[in-house]
Amino acid sequence: METFAITDAGGSGRSEAPRSSFLFLLAVLILSVGLASYGYELRLPALGFRWTNAHLVYAVRKGGPAERAGVRSGDVFCRLEGMTPDRLLGFARMLEQLPVGEVASLTVEREGQRLELVLLPEPRSFPLEGWAVNYVVALVFWTTGLFVYYQRAGDRVARCHLLFSLSSALVLFTLLPGLPWFRILQYVGLGLVPGLFLHLFLALVDEFSRAAGRDGAVKTLAVSRRPLLLLLLYLPGVLVGLGNSILVILEREKAFAWAYDLLPLNVAFGFVEWLILLLVYLRSTPAGVRRQLEETTVGIFIATLPFIILLLIDTCTKSQFVDSRILHLSLFGLPLALSYAVLKGHLARLDRLVNQGLVHTALVTVLLGIYLLLVEIGGRLLGVALSSQGLFVAVLSALVIVVLSAPLKRWLQSAVDRLFYRR
Repeated sequence: METFAITDAGGSGRSEAPRSSFLFLLAVLILSVGLASYGYELRLPALGFRWTNAHLVYAVRKGGPAERAGVRSGDVFCRLEGMTPDRLLGFARMLEQLPVGEVASLTVEREGQRLELVLLPEPRSFPLEGWAVNYVVALVFWTTGLFVYYQRAGDRVARCHLLFSLSSALVLFTLLPGLPWFRILQYVGLGLVPGLFLHLFLALVDEFSRAAGRDGAVKTLAVSRRPLLLLLLYLPGVLVGLGNSILVILEREKAFAWAYDLLPLNVAFGFVEWLILLLVYLRSTPAGVRRQLEETTVGIFIATLPFIILLLIDTCTKSQFVDSRILHLSLFGLPLALSYAVLKGHLARLDRLVNQGLVHTALVTVLLGIYLLLVEIGGRLLGVALSSQGLFVAVLSALVIVVLSAPLKRWLQSAVDRLFYRR
């Protein structure tokens, strides 16, 4: 595949340093929000069930507090300790004060009858009953955004990609908590995401056009620098995000429930706008640019489509078609596909990264397997459990691993080059 490298001709050395520092500080702040969000969630008691915006229970953890209390999927969640779940901020404050290990009153409705149940909350586990998937996907967005930014030396495309990645990470970091400022950050981030994605696409189009223009008379449109067009891309989502934030501040969040629905729908509309822009450019740009756009589109489309479909079904039908954890996990491929699309113009560097990634992933997997096997065999031969005496077995196994790592890495490097790169 033909490779090319484009730099942002509009930048200057003096302005890049402050801009880079600001973006790095923004990344640190968003990661701090994620850590604060996770810490807040970990301190809350585990109830053992999840419910939709319509309060319909759709997931009951096996062996958890809710199942022991008699809650079933399909029940309508009415009250917990006298607080209705539609009063979001009040419900969040009640959860903060709900003691672990002490009984709490729970009211559900089943087949038209109200049932009074007794729930015994328990501490939350580190995986947050599976909801830590939000933080994992957020970290993937956050990490790939910074990686691409430094690989491309902070050019225009890299900046758009980083801001999109950080906004996406912010939304995922703040999906669970009920504190007002967490929700405000989530709504603002969700409003920015579609505009940033479209801005990134336009910046890529400009880059492809400049690359094609080096060998032929291709006019650079510079659409990613047109203020009026960018305003039209950003304005709807920003206004809806700020509107929802004001409702949170006024504690009127549920008064206009339809207003929140506009935010996730804004993501779907952004996807539709991207498809329209794509069709326009495929019809109007030269063949070389079209090929680049087609290659970029395939990966992004495949990575994004499952999430968009599930989101539209969930929003339009008001039903929990699929567990939200699976919905959020379906986003996992998007940051990887976007990162590849943005870095594929630097293919030689990317090839080296993939090569080293294959080698080190295989190395860690093999060494971990050898380590666990040595610990198990050593423990059985010496007749010791993994206690203070077992520590000796573990240390001895680790020393063997250190000795094996260098020759094993050389062998794996040779195998990867032979199998994947035909060297």
